[in-house]
Amino acid sequence: MDNGTTDSFFSGHVSMAAGASFFMAKVYSDYHPELGAKKWWLYSAALIPPAFVGYFRYRGFMHFPTDILLGTAVGAAVGVLRPHFHKITRKSNRDMALVPFTGRYTGLAFSMGF
Repeated sequence: MDNGTTDSFFSGHVSMAAGASFFMAKVYSDYHPELGAKKWWLYSAALIPPAFVGYFRYRGFMHFPTDILLGTAVGAAVGVLRPHFHKITRKSNRDMALVPFTGRYTGLAFSMGF
């Protein structure tokens, strides 16, 4: 009923905690493919840090439960998709380059081959 109760958006604290823990789970599971179907244990454990952060953000009257759930979802998506998109396989023929240049013009040149 106060003025500040409608100001809340998804929780950045929870999002950062979820992003870091899901990033760790994704990278660890990528480096250890022998885990197989046991990877879900890593991703289940990755929910623990954002759950604690979300609980204390809710108890501190900083966020609504929907803000915490959305923050967890966004953080988990970023934590999993960032290493997935940056994974470069040796069999791929993609070349990526970001080269600074100066002269008549100054800037960055980006090129990517498919």
